[in-house]
Amino acid sequence: PSKSDAELEPSAASPVQPGSDHRVSSRPFIVISAAPTGGDRPTTLRACLDYVRAKGELKMSTIERMRCAVSRFEKIVRTGTTPWPADAFASLPADPRDFRVILEAVKPAAQHISKSRWSDIRSAITSLMLACGWIPTEARRGILFLGAWGRVVEAALDLTERKSPIPPFARFCISQGIEPHDVVPDHLEHYERWKRTHTLGAHPRQAALSVQKAWNRLAEHFGDGGLPRLDVESRVVWKGARIQTLPTSFADELGEYLHQLGHPDRLNPRHGPPAAALTVEHARRGILRAVTYLTAAGSRLEDITSLAVLVQPAAIRVILEGLDAEYGEADAAGSWSHVATSISTILANLARRRGDLSSDQLAEALDLCGMVRGPKGGLSRRSRDKLAQFASDEERAELFELPDRAFAAAEKLFRNQKKDPNGRKGAKQHEIALALMILLTHPLRIGDLARIDIAEHFKRDRRGRLQRLVISSSKTRREIDVALPSDLVDALERHLRVFRPLILGADKGSALFPGPSGAPRAPNSIGRLLTKLVEQQLGAHFTAHLARHLAAEMILDNDPNSLPTVQRLLGHGKKSRTEDMYGVTRTSAAQKTFTKLVETLRTKSVVQRAAAQRRAR
Repeated sequence: PSKSDAELEPSAASPVQPGSDHRVSSRPFIVISAAPTGGDRPTTLRACLDYVRAKGELKMSTIERMRCAVSRFEKIVRTGTTPWPADAFASLPADPRDFRVILEAVKPAAQHISKSRWSDIRSAITSLMLACGWIPTEARRGILFLGAWGRVVEAALDLTERKSPIPPFARFCISQGIEPHDVVPDHLEHYERWKRTHTLGAHPRQAALSVQKAWNRLAEHFGDGGLPRLDVESRVVWKGARIQTLPTSFADELGEYLHQLGHPDRLNPRHGPPAAALTVEHARRGILRAVTYLTAAGSRLEDITSLAVLVQPAAIRVILEGLDAEYGEADAAGSWSHVATSISTILANLARRRGDLSSDQLAEALDLCGMVRGPKGGLSRRSRDKLAQFASDEERAELFELPDRAFAAAEKLFRNQKKDPNGRKGAKQHEIALALMILLTHPLRIGDLARIDIAEHFKRDRRGRLQRLVISSSKTRREIDVALPSDLVDALERHLRVFRPLILGADKGSALFPGPSGAPRAPNSIGRLLTKLVEQQLGAHFTAHLARHLAAEMILDNDPNSLPTVQRLLGHGKKSRTEDMYGVTRTSAAQKTFTKLVETLRTKSVVQRAAAQRRAR
């Protein structure tokens, strides 16, 4: 139903031909007549500049804009922060497939490039590639849609308030001769591949998913017989078995067991204390993943009718062997991966709680699980690398000043009626800035941050002013009771009074960060927005959980003996947990303290020698 990659070779010489269902608008394309195709195209950006200069069909101001963009990108490459060799900056590839790899490695904020300037650079380089035949003209705006596509695009713009991912997809379909009623799921995959190989558009995969969501919404709008739905199978690799594929008896027993974890029988010695919601969810995932390893070794799904099958010593050995094979050999200390230790702990707990095993079988099962010992405590290498981005006081200050900068940008956007007519863009930006400010002030877990409820978790004084945040941890069940500083209170009051009412779903519940249904927004959603904000503004890779590690590091840097303070701040149940996590940080802090003592001693010695020399003279 659609052309192959070979047939998608772009040709800037001939823009999309007008037909009965669409026509090309009068908006000028940056395109050169008889642009080169195939092997005749310039292969580097500098060669492309020479080509457009030689053709002389573009304005000098346009060529100068392209030259400035290429020059600025060459400076970025010379910093050594991209996959392209720094000494080969003059040979940047003009092929979008090769250039995209370099482009996606650039963090504009780290290069002190504003968002608007970075957009100009990308646009100018895209125009240069378009003029040299590397990017097809249908990748640019300028087509007015008529006929069937006109009705689809108009409906899409109406449903999304004049902004939609459908028009670019429509331009692609028109170039391929695809009518709206002929669109099938394969076209989405083809569209993603086309954007990745023939354009410089950001996030091709996300663009295709956005089209799928908007298209299915349109299909509901048009009703039966209007547009076909696009149901694309997920590409996510499921590590655990799907509960729908397991026998009903197993699924029912699993549900009862998970309920017991959260609500144990107090008079049953095997049950123990109640588990937090997060622990229950980890147990569910671990059990389903154990089923996967068991079936991969030859067991049939229909034979796994009970949890008792998983805790048999022979089954536990098979599961652990599968984990060992997937995650490689143990290190020199004989430790296993974190995944292996987690699943072995879940299986051991399951074996203890159930009465299906004899004493000998239970002892053998626990011995097998006990042999899986995880790596020693401490932060992972990836977390340490992220923390290294905020090693200096200057870098930390930039991070802690970011919420105020984001608030100011949100206020400016909110006052701009042209860019933000209904105020929702400013409200969204103010919301994520508020989430970052709360996280940096009180390093909560992202799940606790996402579920903050205005009516339940905020405490006010008798004048009605916010004073404290009181919320129980979803992981440890410990109560978090913290005072709110004045600057955070001011930001919260401003958000609740002005910005939150503009957010979709705010009128349907009392969640501080509501989703469209009024329920609290998913933690992953808030986490992605936080990562995006810090990356765009500071050029650093940030995650919500990194705020907890950074808080611990800052406290220990100031005083290596303040481990109890870190334990209280992060809400760890045991001091040993804090020691395991931040023992290396504590050692580094002690080393810094010793270095300062040595520097003080040397300075004192130099002063004493200078004084002695003066006295001798």
